[in-house]
Amino acid sequence: MKKIIKIVILMVILLLSGLLFLGFRHEVANFYNKISYTLWGDIHKVEKKLETLYSSGQFREILEIYRSNEAQYKSSDFINRLVLLSLVKLNNQERAASLFLSLADFGLSPAFPVNGLVKIPDFLYVRKNYGDLAHLYDLGIGKGDVNFSFYYGASLYEVDRVREAEKMLSYAFENGYIGADINYYMALIWEKKRNFDRAIFFMSRAHLYNRKDRDILINLIRLYRKKGDYKGAESILRLLR
Repeated sequence: MKKIIKIVILMVILLLSGLLFLGFRHEVANFYNKISYTLWGDIHKVEKKLETLYSSGQFREILEIYRSNEAQYKSSDFINRLVLLSLVKLNNQERAASLFLSLADFGLSPAFPVNGLVKIPDFLYVRKNYGDLAHLYDLGIGKGDVNFSFYYGASLYEVDRVREAEKMLSYAFENGYIGADINYYMALIWEKKRNFDRAIFFMSRAHLYNRKDRDILINLIRLYRKKGDYKGAESILRLLR
Protein backbone atom coordinates (compact mmCIF):
# COMPACT_ATOMS: atom_id res chain seq x y z
CA MET A 1 0.00 0.00 0.00
CA LYS A 2 2.80 2.40 0.95
CA LYS A 3 4.47 1.66 -2.37
CA ILE A 4 1.30 2.60 -4.27
CA ILE A 5 0.97 5.88 -2.32
CA LYS A 6 4.58 6.76 -3.12
CA ILE A 7 4.01 6.05 -6.81
CA VAL A 8 0.86 8.21 -6.84
CA ILE A 9 2.65 11.10 -5.09
CA LEU A 10 5.55 10.81 -7.55
CA MET A 11 3.14 10.92 -10.49
CA VAL A 12 1.40 14.00 -9.09
CA ILE A 13 4.76 15.74 -8.58
CA LEU A 14 5.80 14.91 -12.14
CA LEU A 15 2.46 16.17 -13.47
CA LEU A 16 2.72 19.46 -11.57
CA SER A 17 6.34 19.91 -12.63
CA GLY A 18 5.38 19.35 -16.26
CA LEU A 19 2.55 21.86 -16.05
CA LEU A 20 4.84 24.45 -14.43
CA PHE A 21 7.41 23.88 -17.16
CA LEU A 22 4.72 24.48 -19.79
CA GLY A 23 3.68 27.73 -18.09
CA PHE A 24 0.42 26.62 -16.45
CA ARG A 25 1.22 28.43 -13.20
CA HIS A 26 -2.33 29.38 -12.18
CA GLU A 27 -3.69 25.95 -13.14
CA VAL A 28 -1.11 24.29 -10.89
CA ALA A 29 -2.06 26.62 -8.02
CA ASN A 30 -5.75 25.84 -8.43
CA PHE A 31 -5.05 22.11 -8.55
CA TYR A 32 -2.91 22.42 -5.42
CA ASN A 33 -5.75 24.28 -3.68
CA LYS A 34 -8.20 21.47 -4.38
CA ILE A 35 -5.75 18.80 -3.21
CA SER A 36 -4.88 20.71 -0.02
CA TYR A 37 -8.55 21.25 0.83
CA THR A 38 -9.19 17.53 0.33
CA LEU A 39 -6.25 16.49 2.49
CA TRP A 40 -6.48 19.08 5.26
CA GLY A 41 -10.15 19.95 5.41
CA ASP A 42 -11.91 23.29 5.59
CA ILE A 43 -9.37 26.11 5.57
CA HIS A 44 -12.02 28.77 6.11
CA LYS A 45 -11.91 28.21 9.87
CA VAL A 46 -8.23 29.11 9.86
CA GLU A 47 -8.96 32.20 7.74
CA LYS A 48 -11.55 33.38 10.28
CA LYS A 49 -9.18 32.77 13.18
CA LEU A 50 -6.34 34.71 11.51
CA GLU A 51 -8.72 37.53 10.62
CA THR A 52 -9.66 37.85 14.30
CA LEU A 53 -6.00 37.82 15.31
CA TYR A 54 -5.19 40.51 12.75
CA SER A 55 -8.04 42.71 13.94
CA SER A 56 -6.65 42.53 17.48
CA GLY A 57 -3.08 43.28 16.36
CA GLN A 58 -1.67 39.83 17.11
CA PHE A 59 0.64 39.79 14.10
CA ARG A 60 3.30 37.48 15.53
CA GLU A 61 0.67 34.88 16.37
CA ILE A 62 -0.47 34.94 12.74
CA LEU A 63 3.08 34.25 11.57
CA GLU A 64 3.47 31.37 14.02
CA ILE A 65 0.29 29.71 12.78
CA TYR A 66 1.34 30.24 9.15
CA ARG A 67 4.77 28.71 9.75
CA SER A 68 3.18 25.67 11.38
CA ASN A 69 1.64 24.60 8.07
CA GLU A 70 2.84 26.93 5.33
CA ALA A 71 2.46 24.29 2.62
CA GLN A 72 -1.28 24.20 3.22
CA TYR A 73 -1.96 27.84 4.06
CA LYS A 74 -0.21 29.37 1.07
CA SER A 75 -3.04 27.99 -1.07
CA SER A 76 -5.28 30.72 0.42
CA ASP A 77 -4.81 34.25 -0.96
CA PHE A 78 -6.77 35.53 2.03
CA ILE A 79 -4.25 34.03 4.45
CA ASN A 80 -1.31 35.10 2.28
CA ARG A 81 -2.49 38.70 2.39
CA LEU A 82 -2.92 38.67 6.19
CA VAL A 83 0.57 37.22 6.60
CA LEU A 84 2.11 39.82 4.27
CA LEU A 85 0.24 42.63 6.03
CA SER A 86 1.44 41.28 9.39
CA LEU A 87 5.05 41.28 8.23
CA VAL A 88 4.64 44.87 7.02
CA LYS A 89 3.10 45.86 10.36
CA LEU A 90 6.11 44.32 12.11
CA ASN A 91 8.43 46.30 9.80
CA ASN A 92 9.94 43.12 8.41
CA GLN A 93 9.92 44.34 4.82
CA GLU A 94 12.71 42.00 3.74
CA ARG A 95 10.77 38.89 4.77
CA ALA A 96 7.57 40.35 3.31
CA ALA A 97 9.26 40.98 -0.03
CA SER A 98 10.83 37.52 -0.10
CA LEU A 99 7.51 35.83 0.69
CA PHE A 100 5.63 37.99 -1.83
CA LEU A 101 8.03 37.00 -4.61
CA SER A 102 7.78 33.34 -3.62
CA LEU A 103 3.98 33.43 -3.55
CA ALA A 104 3.89 35.24 -6.89
CA ASP A 105 5.86 32.42 -8.48
CA PHE A 106 3.64 29.87 -6.73
CA GLY A 107 0.60 31.31 -8.46
CA LEU A 108 -0.92 34.48 -6.98
CA SER A 109 -3.76 35.74 -9.13
CA PRO A 110 -3.22 39.06 -10.95
CA ALA A 111 -6.33 40.15 -9.01
CA PHE A 112 -4.54 39.61 -5.68
CA PRO A 113 -5.37 42.70 -3.52
CA VAL A 114 -2.16 44.68 -2.97
CA ASN A 115 -3.61 47.62 -1.03
CA GLY A 116 -1.66 48.05 2.20
CA LEU A 117 1.40 46.31 0.76
CA VAL A 118 3.15 49.31 -0.83
CA LYS A 119 6.16 48.91 1.48
CA ILE A 120 7.04 45.70 -0.36
CA PRO A 121 7.72 47.25 -3.81
CA ASP A 122 9.24 50.26 -2.04
CA PHE A 123 11.71 47.95 -0.28
CA LEU A 124 12.66 46.28 -3.56
CA TYR A 125 12.97 49.66 -5.29
CA VAL A 126 15.24 51.14 -2.61
CA ARG A 127 17.39 48.00 -2.81
CA LYS A 128 17.49 48.43 -6.60
CA ASN A 129 15.97 45.00 -7.15
CA TYR A 130 14.57 46.19 -10.46
CA GLY A 131 14.58 42.71 -11.98
CA ASP A 132 12.31 41.38 -9.22
CA LEU A 133 9.86 44.24 -9.72
CA ALA A 134 9.88 43.73 -13.48
CA HIS A 135 9.17 40.05 -12.85
CA LEU A 136 6.14 40.92 -10.67
CA TYR A 137 4.98 43.25 -13.43
CA ASP A 138 5.24 40.42 -15.96
CA LEU A 139 3.07 38.26 -13.69
CA GLY A 140 0.43 41.02 -13.76
CA ILE A 141 0.18 41.46 -10.00
CA GLY A 142 -0.92 44.90 -8.80
CA LYS A 143 -0.84 46.60 -12.20
CA GLY A 144 -3.97 48.62 -11.47
CA ASP A 145 -2.55 49.98 -8.21
CA VAL A 146 -1.09 53.50 -8.52
CA ASN A 147 1.81 52.87 -6.14
CA PHE A 148 2.78 49.55 -7.71
CA SER A 149 2.50 51.18 -11.15
CA PHE A 150 5.15 53.73 -10.23
CA TYR A 151 7.57 51.11 -8.90
CA TYR A 152 6.96 48.94 -11.95
CA GLY A 153 7.50 51.91 -14.28
CA ALA A 154 10.74 52.98 -12.64
CA SER A 155 12.05 49.41 -12.62
CA LEU A 156 11.09 48.79 -16.23
CA TYR A 157 13.01 51.92 -17.20
CA GLU A 158 16.06 50.67 -15.30
CA VAL A 159 15.97 47.35 -17.18
CA ASP A 160 15.63 49.18 -20.51
CA ARG A 161 11.97 48.41 -21.19
CA VAL A 162 11.20 52.05 -21.90
CA ARG A 163 7.85 51.75 -23.70
CA GLU A 164 6.33 49.68 -20.91
CA ALA A 165 7.92 52.02 -18.37
CA GLU A 166 6.22 55.00 -19.99
CA LYS A 167 2.80 53.34 -19.77
CA MET A 168 3.18 52.51 -16.10
CA LEU A 169 4.67 55.88 -15.13
CA SER A 170 2.04 57.81 -17.08
CA TYR A 171 -0.71 55.79 -15.42
CA ALA A 172 0.73 56.48 -11.96
CA PHE A 173 1.24 60.19 -12.70
CA GLU A 174 -2.23 60.68 -14.18
CA ASN A 175 -3.79 58.95 -11.19
CA GLY A 176 -2.22 61.14 -8.55
CA TYR A 177 1.20 59.68 -7.73
CA ILE A 178 3.46 62.57 -6.70
CA GLY A 179 7.04 63.16 -5.60
CA ALA A 180 10.55 63.71 -6.89
CA ASP A 181 11.08 60.18 -8.17
CA ILE A 182 8.17 59.99 -10.58
CA ASN A 183 8.98 63.41 -12.03
CA TYR A 184 12.62 62.32 -12.38
CA TYR A 185 11.63 59.22 -14.38
CA MET A 186 9.07 61.12 -16.44
CA ALA A 187 11.90 63.51 -17.38
CA LEU A 188 14.08 60.59 -18.47
CA ILE A 189 11.22 59.20 -20.56
CA TRP A 190 10.79 62.53 -22.36
CA GLU A 191 14.54 62.74 -22.86
CA LYS A 192 14.43 59.36 -24.62
CA LYS A 193 11.81 60.87 -26.92
CA ARG A 194 14.13 63.87 -27.47
CA ASN A 195 11.55 66.31 -26.16
CA PHE A 196 13.94 68.32 -24.01
CA ASP A 197 11.40 70.98 -23.05
CA ARG A 198 9.17 68.37 -21.41
CA ALA A 199 12.19 66.63 -19.93
CA ILE A 200 13.35 69.90 -18.34
CA PHE A 201 9.82 70.58 -17.10
CA PHE A 202 9.64 67.28 -15.23
CA MET A 203 13.22 67.41 -13.95
CA SER A 204 12.52 70.90 -12.60
CA ARG A 205 9.45 69.53 -10.84
CA ALA A 206 11.62 66.79 -9.37
CA HIS A 207 13.94 69.49 -8.02
CA LEU A 208 11.01 71.31 -6.40
CA TYR A 209 10.14 68.12 -4.52
CA ASN A 210 13.74 67.48 -3.45
CA ARG A 211 15.99 70.53 -3.50
CA LYS A 212 18.86 68.70 -1.78
CA ASP A 213 19.31 66.03 -4.45
CA ARG A 214 22.43 66.94 -6.41
CA ASP A 215 21.80 64.18 -8.94
CA ILE A 216 18.59 65.93 -10.03
CA LEU A 217 20.46 69.21 -10.50
CA ILE A 218 23.23 67.50 -12.48
CA ASN A 219 20.63 65.92 -14.75
CA LEU A 220 18.88 69.26 -15.14
CA ILE A 221 22.15 70.87 -16.25
CA ARG A 222 22.71 68.02 -18.68
CA LEU A 223 19.22 68.46 -20.17
CA TYR A 224 19.65 72.21 -20.62
CA ARG A 225 22.94 71.58 -22.43
CA LYS A 226 21.34 68.93 -24.63
CA LYS A 227 18.72 71.47 -25.58
CA GLY A 228 21.44 74.04 -26.33
CA ASP A 229 20.31 76.36 -23.53
CA TYR A 230 23.67 77.11 -21.93
CA LYS A 231 22.33 80.07 -19.94
CA GLY A 232 19.75 77.79 -18.35
CA ALA A 233 22.48 75.28 -17.59
CA GLU A 234 24.63 77.99 -16.00
CA SER A 235 21.75 79.16 -13.80
CA ILE A 236 21.36 75.64 -12.40
CA LEU A 237 25.12 75.21 -12.08
CA ARG A 238 25.19 78.11 -9.62
CA LEU A 239 22.96 76.10 -7.29
CA LEU A 240 25.67 73.44 -7.07
CA ARG A 241 28.38 75.87 -6.01
